[in-house]
Amino acid sequence: MNEIEIFEMGLATAMGSSVEATLAALNKARSAYFSNPSFVGSDFKKQVCAFRHAESVGSLKDRVSALAEEAIDDLFDRLMAARKSLNGPIDVIINLPEVSARDGISRTTAERIATELADSVAQRLAMHRVQVRRSRSEFGGAAYALGAMGTIEITTLMLCADSYSDRKRLTALSEHDLLFSFQENPYGLVPGEAAAAVLIIPGTTDAPFAHIFGVGEGAEPIDEFDQQDSIFTGTSDAAFLAFRDDPTPVNCVITDWNGSRYRAAQLSYTLHRISRDHLVPGTEPESPAPAFGDCGAAFLGVAMLAVHRQVVGRTDGVRALILAGSPASRRRAALVLE
Repeated sequence: MNEIEIFEMGLATAMGSSVEATLAALNKARSAYFSNPSFVGSDFKKQVCAFRHAESVGSLKDRVSALAEEAIDDLFDRLMAARKSLNGPIDVIINLPEVSARDGISRTTAERIATELADSVAQRLAMHRVQVRRSRSEFGGAAYALGAMGTIEITTLMLCADSYSDRKRLTALSEHDLLFSFQENPYGLVPGEAAAAVLIIPGTTDAPFAHIFGVGEGAEPIDEFDQQDSIFTGTSDAAFLAFRDDPTPVNCVITDWNGSRYRAAQLSYTLHRISRDHLVPGTEPESPAPAFGDCGAAFLGVAMLAVHRQVVGRTDGVRALILAGSPASRRRAALVLE
């Protein structure tokens, strides 16, 4: 694949409506977790959530739209601060959560949200010639879109957005016993939300926000919620493919582990397999989930923020491996970046 330079990124999370606001909250050792009185989990206690608006549950459509708007606003603010502007046509790629009965997301709902968000983005960028398309879903879809870009000839904006702040979605997850609770399900996910506006500008000589050296994809042999045994080859396959053009070892690993025993096993197999050739000794994985909850399709944004935070805090340079996937489709993906 061609190397890809991420020129800039705007971000909205449960902690704040910008990269800087989120970093400020993280630097105070804050977590977005709270007990939400608006939704009672399977243990008949307030559900632990990581949403911006405490004591409420919104709707997937409204929260995705609001978070995406904030991420785009943050992107423009960061461009303005750097005295940069967008010129010419823009290719917009929208990445949203997967269709999944287990998540309470029907195909009709997903298509309606994608259409409305595409219309909103096209209107927002009306001064540019905009082409909006939808990628495959979740982090796997975002990674696939990046890996398939080839030679980038026009400015590309990838918009990744997701929110579990939706009563129908939370109810479906609770009925399938997938939400975290202290006694009933300590391995369940804490529902979160986020959006990222990732900008790629061809031919720029400015220092990038991130530089992607490799992308890989794989498919796990069993579903994340299947009880069968597995040797978890999908994530390992994705990681090895991400290293195929540049095998330089990484000293940072960002993963979508969210409390799940499946993802913990998946990660341990992968780190063991890549440790000899691609992992700097002593490297420990980091997960954004303990701060942000599970951010689903917006994981690319919080993962890149985690890498950015390490770059700022270290003097030895950071080369990172991001590992995540799309649970309903069993797709896993890996990115190598600096």
